[in-house]
Amino acid sequence: SVTSQGTSDVGDRAELLDRQCQVGRIYQEKVGDLEQADRWFHSALEHDANHLPALDALKDIYEQRGEYNEVVRVRKMMEAATRSFPEKAVHLFAIGAVYDKHLDDRVTAIDFYEQAMDLDPQNVEAAQPLIEVYWEDKRWERAEPLLDLTLAKLGPQMELRDQQHLHYRLGFVTEKLHKEEKA
Repeated sequence: SVTSQGTSDVGDRAELLDRQCQVGRIYQEKVGDLEQADRWFHSALEHDANHLPALDALKDIYEQRGEYNEVVRVRKMMEAATRSFPEKAVHLFAIGAVYDKHLDDRVTAIDFYEQAMDLDPQNVEAAQPLIEVYWEDKRWERAEPLLDLTLAKLGPQMELRDQQHLHYRLGFVTEKLHKEEKA
């Protein structure tokens, strides 16, 4: 029947993509031939431009090569191919981190960190650099919820000195916001 043939084609295609990625990973990790690995991953993407394992592998190659504009380009493709808001936020945070740490573009980095927080208000990783930005800019109303989030999520496993630092900042911010009952 047409339906079983269609299902078979989808299965064959998924298998083909997985095999192409497996061969690419072998070239990347075992042989150390990034050019050959790159070709295999691109081949998989010709069949499915949103194939996350191939995109993830390409991102790794570009990171190894220090090609950070390509890392950003591929991360943006990964974000677009992802449906889950928390997963999208992970990619947006990672793009921000590349702009921050490798492309010396703090303004763009902050924009991506804020986008990550908008999609996933529980994204502690994106909260960290934003706390610093909002502190420096005296944007207390923006810093307060991020300090609360960080202390709630990371506080128990943080070094005591880091906890004390965040508690100090939270107290300072709440005082600035005239929330003495919290300070």
